[in-house]
Amino acid sequence: MKVPIEQGSGTSTFSQYLEKEITDTDFDRVRKAILEGDGVRLRDKEQLFYFRIYKNEYGSPRDHGEGPKPCPGCGVHVASEINFCRTCGAYPI
Repeated sequence: MKVPIEQGSGTSTFSQYLEKEITDTDFDRVRKAILEGDGVRLRDKEQLFYFRIYKNEYGSPRDHGEGPKPCPGCGVHVASEINFCRTCGAYPI
């Protein structure tokens, strides 16, 4: 039986760790601030963790990408024929 990659790699424990480390109240507050400031819709605490790294390294996603269509999940600009965001994973866009 093949084990899902999240279990085999141990990454499922990381999201469990973040659930304990970031309170729901803090997550809701930060999620609203990021939506207002950057236009990014965070799905969960793990995405918040990775978004903070992304923003520190690259700035806001809506300042990146090529194309006329902004992703509704993160605001990165993609070509009009693209239906999957490679930055945040939103589908369909």
